[in-house]
Amino acid sequence: MRWLCILFIFISSEIFSQDSNNINLINHISGRISTTNNGISLIPTFSLGKPAVLFTLSLAKNKLSFEPDFNFSLEGKPWSMLFWWRYKMVQRDNFSMRIGINPNFSYRTITTYNNGISKDLIETRRFLAGEVMPIYSLSKNFKVGIYYIYAFGFDDSSKHTNFLVFNTFFPSIPIFNKIDLGILPNIYYLKMDELEGSYFSSTFRLTIKNSHFSFESIINKMIDSEILPDRDFDWNVSLVYSFID
Repeated sequence: MRWLCILFIFISSEIFSQDSNNINLINHISGRISTTNNGISLIPTFSLGKPAVLFTLSLAKNKLSFEPDFNFSLEGKPWSMLFWWRYKMVQRDNFSMRIGINPNFSYRTITTYNNGISKDLIETRRFLAGEVMPIYSLSKNFKVGIYYIYAFGFDDSSKHTNFLVFNTFFPSIPIFNKIDLGILPNIYYLKMDELEGSYFSSTFRLTIKNSHFSFESIINKMIDSEILPDRDFDWNVSLVYSFID
């Protein structure tokens, strides 16, 4: 929790140290809207397990960005909301590193009973999370990196979550004249309080040149885990609309 406070202070100082004449300017806006048959979280406890729609926005100025995520089931119920503040500490040709912090909210539907009558309620769980992500580019189409998140839970959920990922990136492999394939396989370790798990995951992305639309699929395979729900294998397919201004 201490390093989250240090990270918050550092990023806050970056926000307020911007030139006062340009503090309200945004020089980069991007976003994406995804519709999927199965809402998957790499932290199994927070997977939705049903069709979902995901909204992601990025508002950036120089090295600093604000990136909120709003995720809902197709029934309109909230799934999760994250409010990332991210800062690019290093940005070189072959190496980059970002840090980030966010307050986030996870939602689930619980059933309560009153005089024998059942009623569904949406329960909110609150977290504060920080991330570190260094990436090294070995070539134009091959990158490796490490991604680490620590999250502190405030409610009736895990208090301490540690999430460590070894990433590999094959961001753009031409397969047809106007279609590229991106592959992002990774192995990750997850610890939630005293429970541990290890997993393999990969994202596959088909992008069409000069198009706002792409297709994505995530597969997630449990290697060994004590964390519920203990799905041995999970997958989804998503249609994605992306934009950059």
